[in-house]
Amino acid sequence: MAASVQVIEKASHTCRRCRVRKQRCDRLLPGCTRCTSKLVKCDYSHLPTSSSDQSYSQQTNPLVEFGGCSWDLTSHDQTELIKSALDHSFDKGSITTIKLTAQFHRILSEIKLTLASLFSDYRQSIHRWFPIADLEGKLEISESPTESWLQPSTPLLWFSMLLVTTQHCGHADHLRRKRLYATLQSLCAVLRLRVDVDINLIQAQALIALYECSQAMPRQAHLTLRVAISMVDLMSFDTDELESSLHWRVSLIILDRMIVLSGVEANIPLLCPPSCRLSRSVQASLLSDAEKEPQSPLSVSHKLQTISDVVLMAGRVLHYVQSSKGGITPAESYCSIDEGIKSMVKTLLGREKIYSGSYCDPMTMILCFVLILHQERSSQLGCLSSSEEALALHTSRRMVWDTCRMSLESKKDAGVTQVSYVSMCCVLHSLSIIAKDTDLISDNKEVEKFLPILQRFNQRWAVGHTYLNTVRSALP
Repeated sequence: MAASVQVIEKASHTCRRCRVRKQRCDRLLPGCTRCTSKLVKCDYSHLPTSSSDQSYSQQTNPLVEFGGCSWDLTSHDQTELIKSALDHSFDKGSITTIKLTAQFHRILSEIKLTLASLFSDYRQSIHRWFPIADLEGKLEISESPTESWLQPSTPLLWFSMLLVTTQHCGHADHLRRKRLYATLQSLCAVLRLRVDVDINLIQAQALIALYECSQAMPRQAHLTLRVAISMVDLMSFDTDELESSLHWRVSLIILDRMIVLSGVEANIPLLCPPSCRLSRSVQASLLSDAEKEPQSPLSVSHKLQTISDVVLMAGRVLHYVQSSKGGITPAESYCSIDEGIKSMVKTLLGREKIYSGSYCDPMTMILCFVLILHQERSSQLGCLSSSEEALALHTSRRMVWDTCRMSLESKKDAGVTQVSYVSMCCVLHSLSIIAKDTDLISDNKEVEKFLPILQRFNQRWAVGHTYLNTVRSALP
């Protein structure tokens, strides 16, 4: 009996996945070996023969250019990314999502990074004090993720992580014209038109706003964060989702407070006042957690709850200050806020060593807002040196100065990526207020010895330039 002949059927062209990735495809039917091994659908349908697809598949030019200051996308890559997003649909596993992911990995390769090393840099330099993204799940992503699960917003979140972890030159004009930044803004705008709101997109917008805030663009940061918060308002959460999302909801509020601090001269309004939906949802989560079994002060969840309390109190202070300066009767009295903030300071003082350097250092943050509150109250009343408000201001100035010295002393030998941006912003904002107080700071050398760390902070975050100039101007 003649042996049976095995017939191997092959497609006439490579599958879409292999074509996009520029991989060798064995064209087996019904699915090629690569797609079968990855457990993804193998698609042999012809791609549209538009010029954008042809230019993408034939692209061999570098995606990154290295200038005198830092790396950036090439103008060609910027055009390709935006054009690809405009020409195709943004769906789960779509050609646009695959292209963005492939481009992202090529960019990482050209700047000598991997997805794992990017996540590691992000965790060490950003995530400790701005836990906007849930890294625990994302760290399990392989270097070549399968497109079957890939959300359209996932590569945008990765691009945003790359934006905030990249060391920038500090030149204001370069920061605003950076192609990676401008491209991300454009891609997020396109994605908002094409897909439903999802958490990755909110987190990407928040990281872009962090970049803008830290690089001395408070107005742009305010507008970008407003979009992110509006997207949160469009979402609904069940009880479990509210609990698991506390870290990124609190991060949005932290960023709102930092934008207001960095944009004092620009009169940036508060986006998350005590009455807004986001603030109330965080408050509700804290009340719910308070009814559960007490946790160790050393636990991450307890530290997150503590900083949540602090940023909500900061919102009460800023809302009072902005209402007063705007000629509007504040919703809450000064005495009520002062009593609440004093109680919080008393609680934190007993745990200062536990919280120092973690989740933004709540002690440093709360004292900054104590000073802001007392400064505003004294300005309102034109207080005499013997008045109760003037004494409160003097006490808070002394406490803040002592805290600033200890904080800066502990950080003077630390690398700038090891320092919490949020904590340093609070320290420098406080220092810029009290730097001219000769009764408090009798020896200018006490301030001068901290100038090196201010300069290092300014090299990493352009917003430090404003604080550095204020402190320098106070010195003779």
